[in-house]
Amino acid sequence: MQHRLGRWAADTLGPDTRVDGLERMPGHSGITWAFEVGGEQLVLRTPPLGARRSAATDVHRQAPLLTAARGLACGDAARGRRRPLAEAVGRDPEPSWIPAGRTLHARLRAAVPDVGPPGLVHADFYANNWMVDGGDLVAVLDWEGAHRGDARVDVGWIAMIYDRESWHPAQRPDIAAAPEPEDLVAAYGAPLRGVAWFRALAGMRLAALTAHYLRMHRTGQRPDATWEAFGESVPYILGRAVAVLG
Repeated sequence: MQHRLGRWAADTLGPDTRVDGLERMPGHSGITWAFEVGGEQLVLRTPPLGARRSAATDVHRQAPLLTAARGLACGDAARGRRRPLAEAVGRDPEPSWIPAGRTLHARLRAAVPDVGPPGLVHADFYANNWMVDGGDLVAVLDWEGAHRGDARVDVGWIAMIYDRESWHPAQRPDIAAAPEPEDLVAAYGAPLRGVAWFRALAGMRLAALTAHYLRMHRTGQRPDATWEAFGESVPYILGRAVAVLG
């Protein structure tokens, strides 16, 4: 990557231009690189190794969508295929997850709330996808799951992510400084109904994603040991989601 960026900088900005401080940033979807060119800090997003050209993580797909979305109604340019969550329920790499996953899925289907006003949904909105400068949010990353939908999807997701009860006890210290889920919901700034359902939906989504990526890791299709740690929390995620539904 250093050589390729150096060649790009020389061809684009002049033969004496240097690329310094190249660093791969954290993340589990695409690959993000930080570096400096001529004293300016830049970020480069690349697809994960082995990703299909048409995959949702493909930046060649993301960039035109985000460009086209300027000036349009939220989500008009950000539509894509979505597989049913239930598809992952019966294919867990850990069979012990399946009963709880099916229970949660049935509970969610039995209590679907009315759809709220449409808006732009990021679908993975939490601190790992934020860029902050001096306490100000200056950018939001990872838009491959963006779509037009109910804003409570994002509210439920961030409330689930920072709910300590959703995580294995060994992982809870990592979010000890985070606000309580109820405070996050209140900070949204508008009365919200049915947020509990969207918090439970977020748990179902994360459990399904973990099952998918953990299976890919264990079969060697896309090695990433981080999903083993996520897997330890899946029983807590599913149990907490059912509890939140009441």
